[in-house]
Amino acid sequence: MSKRNIFDEIIEYILSRPDGELESLNVDSIARTFKISRSYLSYRFKQEKKQSLSNYILKAKIIRSSLLMYIDDNIKIDYLSILMGFSRTDYFIKVFKKIMGISPGRYQTIIQKLKSQKMLDSQGK
Repeated sequence: MSKRNIFDEIIEYILSRPDGELESLNVDSIARTFKISRSYLSYRFKQEKKQSLSNYILKAKIIRSSLLMYIDDNIKIDYLSILMGFSRTDYFIKVFKKIMGISPGRYQTIIQKLKSQKMLDSQGK
């Protein structure tokens, strides 16, 4: 069995944050938590995981926001933007669209339609 490295622990840390902690989740906060310099963390994460840590964090936030939209298909996009730590809703929408391929509004409409057609469990389970 292979030994877990610190970058696997960091990924687990990112993915396990409660919704209320996502707003403040960034490279600096992770560096402080793991007591690693920001520059070393960024450099080594990119070497190890073949993508920047900041990009990984953005992807994790967008995926989490899509799950929250699945659970509550009436959740407000501007609320999600704030919850995920984006300073501007338009930037959140741009990042969401880049990662998911569609806008959060369109994604939400699709979820609502699928639930109304009973193609998804309306309780988000």
